[in-house]
Parts: sequence; C-alpha cells; structure tokens
Amino acid sequence: MQLRSLSRGLVLYLFGLAPLSHYAHSTPVQPEVEQWLQGKYLSEPAPQPQEKNSEAWILFANEPQLQTILKQVENSNLDGKIAWERVLEARAGLKQLRSRKMPQADVQLSASQERTDLANPIKQGIPDKNVNRAALQLGWELDIWGAVDAASQAGNFDALAAEEGWQVARWTAQHEAAKMYFIWQGARLRQQLLEQVLVADSQAQRVILLRKEYGAASDMEVANAEVEVSHRATQLEDLKVLVRVTENGLATLLGERPGKLMEALQTQRPALPETQPFPVGLPIDLIQRRPDLRSAQWSLQAETQRLRGANADQWPKLFLGATLGTQDLTINQLALGSAGFSNLALAFTIPIFNSGRLKAQVEQQSAKQRAATLKYEKAVLQALQDVENSLVSFQQQQKRVARTQQSLDARVRALKSANALHKEGQIDPLMRNGLQKSELAARLENTEAQIAFTLSQLQLYQAIGGGWTFSSAKPTENFSLNKAP
Repeated sequence: MQLRSLSRGLVLYLFGLAPLSHYAHSTPVQPEVEQWLQGKYLSEPAPQPQEKNSEAWILFANEPQLQTILKQVENSNLDGKIAWERVLEARAGLKQLRSRKMPQADVQLSASQERTDLANPIKQGIPDKNVNRAALQLGWELDIWGAVDAASQAGNFDALAAEEGWQVARWTAQHEAAKMYFIWQGARLRQQLLEQVLVADSQAQRVILLRKEYGAASDMEVANAEVEVSHRATQLEDLKVLVRVTENGLATLLGERPGKLMEALQTQRPALPETQPFPVGLPIDLIQRRPDLRSAQWSLQAETQRLRGANADQWPKLFLGATLGTQDLTINQLALGSAGFSNLALAFTIPIFNSGRLKAQVEQQSAKQRAATLKYEKAVLQALQDVENSLVSFQQQQKRVARTQQSLDARVRALKSANALHKEGQIDPLMRNGLQKSELAARLENTEAQIAFTLSQLQLYQAIGGGWTFSSAKPTENFSLNKAP
C-alpha cells in the first residue's frame, strides 16, 4: 500500500501536480492558543488599541524630552544593534539555504606534468605527459521529497524570527528608557518636596531648641525633632542616589558613557508627564501584535519545517551531475592538440542501514518542534498574564491617586486656615508648622501615587504591545521574506 502511494506520488511529481513531500510522514504539534484569544479580559476597563504601524507613544505625546530620548534609544541602543546583526546573520543563512534549490556550477582548471628518466623504448609504455584541462562542472539535487525546500522554509522563518527579535530589543529598550525617565522625573520631584519638608523640620527643631532654653520643651521633644531631621536627610540622600542611578541607566540604554547625560537632563524642570486617559475597549487578540509572540510563532514554524526536512531525509535522494570541458595533451613531447570531453551522471541513493540515525534525527526534531510549540503557548499565556496584571495595577493605582488627591485637598484647606489663624496670632507656630509638614507629606504621597500610576500606564501599554514602531527601521530593500506560514 505504501509502495503504491509512493509510486502515485512519483508520477504526480514528474507531471508537476504535487510534491512528493506530501507523502512523507510529518506530524507536527499544533499550538492550542486560539481558544485563549477568543475570550475577554477579566479586568476592565481596557485601553483602546492604537494603529499598529503608527507611532504609538500617544500617551506621552506632551513629553518632547522623552520623545528625543526614545528616538536616540532607537538609533543607538547596543542591544538593538546586536539584534540587527543577528538579522543579517539569519538572512545570510537563508541565502545559503535557498541556493541549495538551484543547480550548482564550478569551473575547474588544472595542469599536470609527468616526466621520467627512463630510456626512450620504455617511454613508449610509460610516456611523459603534459595535460592542461578546463572544465565546467554542474550538480543538482532533485528535491523530490522536499528536504531542501523544508530547509529553505526553515531559514525563511528563522530570518523572520530574527527580525521580530530585533523588534523585541527595540521594544524592550524603549519601554525601559521610558520607565527610567519617569522614575528619574519622579525622584527629582520627590527630592524637591523632601527638601521643603526638611526645611520645615529644621524650622521646628530650631523652635523646640529655643523653647528648651526657656524650659518650655523637654529633652524628648528635642530628640524627636533631631530624629525627624536626620530621617528626612537620609531620605533625601537616597533620592539623590536614585536620580544618579537612573541617569546612568538612561545613558547606557542610549549607548553612551554613564554620566554624560547629566548636564542635558538637569536643565529640565522636574515634573510628572501629562498622559491621555485610556478609553474602554480592547480586543484580547490585540496582544498578538507583540513582537515577542510573533518571534515565538516564527520560531515554531521554523522547527516545524525542520521536522518536515528530517522526515524527508529518510527517503531516497536523486542527484544530477554533468561535466563539460576541453584539454590539451602532450605525450613524449608530441602535441596531440585540444580535445573536448563531457560526462553526464545520475545518482540515486537509498538509505538502507544507518543504525537508527535518521529515525533518531526525526525524534530529535520532533522534540524540538514540541518544545517550540510549548514555548509559543507559554509566551501567549505570559502575555495574557501581563495584560491582566497590568489592568489590575492600573485600576488600583488610579484609585490610589484619587484617594491621595482627596487627602491632599483636605490638608491644603487645613493649612490655609492655619496660615490665616497664624497671622492673627491665634495658633502656636509649632501647630502651624505641623500642619505645613502634614500638607507636604500629603503632597509627597500624592506625587508617589501619580508616579506609580504613570508607571502602571506604561506597563499596560507595553503589555498590549505598544510603542515599538518608530520610522527609523533598518532598510530591507532587495530582500524578500515569505511571511506566509
């Protein structure tokens, strides 16, 4: 039955009706992700998707400094440059694999000379010879079972996966740069507020010391005031360290020496970014635009094609060869002139005994294909988890901002009343100072909440695959990749 099927396949192949690879055993595992992408997110609200091929940093469009940093990251980030070299490597490998589908031609030039010191009668049987040859050698493997085509397709998918890997490097670097930028801005703003708190603590400490001189304050009050000043000073130093660390991190992402950005960045006023609100409505399958998922998908396709090639290697192979050339022959100093020669060969190889090597090769590639399927499924699940976690964080941070804003508004009203009473001499300066510190603490808490909310927006934006499509893509002219699975 199998021989009949193979015979029928050979006839169809010779008449160009079907490839024989259709008759080779290939049982790749299919990923089970479609059902995961048909449902809805558990958390709402969700953001409206942006156009895939447009510049998607609309959330932070009012941050020109951030836009400048992101474009510099796009052009100078070392991870992106390394990933692009991998793309060039994969494309070169694809060209090599594609060349196997075409006939190969080699030019051979040779010159040989044979001389002996034998007597002339003996040279009649063992003559001196001079031979000059020029030949064109042709060879072609007929891809009956599709092994060569499978290798070429695998190389094509490897190149596509490498391109998506380059997009992953750009995507990751951009989001990391934006995250560091927001942390840097937030740290500078918190530093500014803490400096005001430290001034208020120092003023309270001076009042308490003055009161102690007149016996109106205890040693415990003096010690508490000293502890508060020391605690604020320590917090301030920690924020200064955070500012420098994030500056150095940004410099590294930009491919520059750490510390080089300090002068340029310090000229900007510390402020939180103005962001656009997320509208409701997000298709769950939008995460498929994430470059890490597409890279995993192309890698799966590559391993599937290699499995097809491993199956095809178990079947016979057919080779065609031809040699065309000319030679000049001189025997015992007698020139015989030029003569042409040709050779046509047909080779047919059948694997009979290989100690299970070919079968093990199929089993090995089957395991690789199954592993690639699982990696793709894991990547999809991880992406869904990222979006769900980001939505939860986004909602909670949004509520936190609202709560801290209410608290800040109440503290501002209290401080306003205290200032009015202080002018009239109706409240103690320390009481006013305490309300001032309370207002600054509420403002600091609200600032921290807004920073966390901005970072949650950025995290959600990254989870849905946004923010990697700048226009400064590497040129791909004169190179065609087949993106059809």
